[in-house]
Amino acid sequence: MSWRRPLRSWLISSHLVVLLLPLIALLGTGALSQDLLIQARISLLDQGALIAMMVSERLEKPDPELDALVETLSARSQTAIRLIDAQGQVIATSGPRLGEDLSAQPEVRKALLGLQAWEVRQAPPPSPERPGPVPSELERSRIYVANPVLVDDVVIGAVLLSQPPRQSLEAMRHMRRFSSGLIAALLLTVGMSLLSSSALSRSLRTLSGAAHRLAEGELSAAGSLDGPRSSRLAEVSELAEAFASMTARLRARLGYVREFASNVSHEFKTPLATLQGTIELLADDADMPQAQRTRFLENAQAEVSRMDALVGGLLSLAQAEEAVVVEPVRLDVLLPQIITRYPGVSWAGGHGEVRGDHRQLEAVAINLIENALRYGAAPVVVSAWEEKGTTGFSVQDAGPGISPANLEQIFDRFFTTDREQGTGLGLALVTAICRAHGGRVAVQSAPGETVFRVELSTS
Repeated sequence: MSWRRPLRSWLISSHLVVLLLPLIALLGTGALSQDLLIQARISLLDQGALIAMMVSERLEKPDPELDALVETLSARSQTAIRLIDAQGQVIATSGPRLGEDLSAQPEVRKALLGLQAWEVRQAPPPSPERPGPVPSELERSRIYVANPVLVDDVVIGAVLLSQPPRQSLEAMRHMRRFSSGLIAALLLTVGMSLLSSSALSRSLRTLSGAAHRLAEGELSAAGSLDGPRSSRLAEVSELAEAFASMTARLRARLGYVREFASNVSHEFKTPLATLQGTIELLADDADMPQAQRTRFLENAQAEVSRMDALVGGLLSLAQAEEAVVVEPVRLDVLLPQIITRYPGVSWAGGHGEVRGDHRQLEAVAINLIENALRYGAAPVVVSAWEEKGTTGFSVQDAGPGISPANLEQIFDRFFTTDREQGTGLGLALVTAICRAHGGRVAVQSAPGETVFRVELSTS
């Protein structure tokens, strides 16, 4: 059995359950009716005990004022009162049936034995011939309470009180009046559920449709999220923002892949063409002089080495684009260790700590230091720094500087001014690693001074 239901159904069901469950528990279990009956019984028992004390002396001998007293007490309490002698005969009553024998009634028998007792009995239903509405069982019910009348711990009679369950009947009348309000509340609940579910489900349907279109390759699907992003429901708005951000990152990643494939195709085309031409020449000219053959083979070997370097650089660049291993890295410990490998490079001091990948940050420093040694001039100085929320280091050399034309594309993949020694992937790798660590790399260059500055996030 599937529990999948539309959001609208879940909201309406939950609202109705919350609204109706207390009423069902209260009315369906009879708890309210039982509680009201108990309160009525206790009240009648207290009244009966008080009346028994008042009439105890008057029951020992005939008292002509007893009937008047009973009628007065009955009128004040709105309760039918009957005084019964030790044989169960009615000797005073607020109504008819004076002299009636009530000794067979269970509550009277218990009272004549010295116990308080009570019963709830129902009058017989009216005959079908009688016109008018048929009363309910509660309306036909009557509470009977009997208290013994004691004189010197001897039972000389009993007081029998009876009345309909007024509190229960009044509560039922209030419930009938309340039913119209309950219906209005139900309609309001259903209306609010429909309204809220419509707003929420509309946004979720939009998000679902955009996700399906994105899965089919339609990157423009995020453009339909303006409604959910401006939703008054915080969760829907946050989900739409996250979806739009994911789509933007996916679009950037796809653009990166296309550009990357184009660059790889371009960079590999030249060495592959050279290798193919070399192989064809060697195969076609079996009488080629050894010196010329050796030169062609050396050129082919150089192209193979360049392709190997390109593959290694591309692999490192791809790894840099992935999530980094997060661990504490102290720059004032890492950088001095690297500098010891390069004579002529000095440490200017400073400190800083970043959470990141130790090996990738080491690759950034090595690339910048080797570039400074290859293209710049001594002295090469490395220093670390730390500011609020950011940290990093800089590599400074005293070389001739970078021309403005080259400065604009120095961080582009495969850009190099020395194709015999470089692949043009070093600074692209530096850029990717810095971006993966929530930072960036910048350069300032002028004749006599070039400074590469790496900024990293400390969070």
